[in-house]
Amino acid sequence: MKEYEIKCRLFQREITAKLLITEQGISVLLTGGDLPHIGAVSVTRPEGTTDTIEFPGHREGIVSERWSGQIAALSHVPAVVQVGIHYDHVNREQIAAILQITDEMLEEVSGSIKQLY
Repeated sequence: MKEYEIKCRLFQREITAKLLITEQGISVLLTGGDLPHIGAVSVTRPEGTTDTIEFPGHREGIVSERWSGQIAALSHVPAVVQVGIHYDHVNREQIAAILQITDEMLEEVSGSIKQLY
C-alpha cells in the first residue's frame, strides 16, 4: 500500500489531496478551503461506470466524478474520491479558479498514477 499527498494554496487556504493506493483500488480525500468536509463521493469501476452521492447543499460532485473517472481509467482499478472544498462567499470567477486548481492537482496525481500502473 502506498500513500501520496499533494497540497496547494488558493485564496490563502490550503487544498489537500490524500491518496491511498492499494493493489486493487485507489481512495482519494480532496478537501480544503475555509471548511474542509465531505460534500460528494464518487466511485468509478475499472470499466468506467460511476456512481456519485452529492450531499444536499453541496456541488462537489463535478470534481469527484472527474477525479474518480480519470484515476480509474489510468489505473484499471476502482477509484473512490471524496471531495469537500468550501470557501466562504465565493463568486463565479473564484469557483472557476477552484475548478482550475483541482484540475491541475489531478494532472499531478495522474502523472504519479501513470508511473505506478
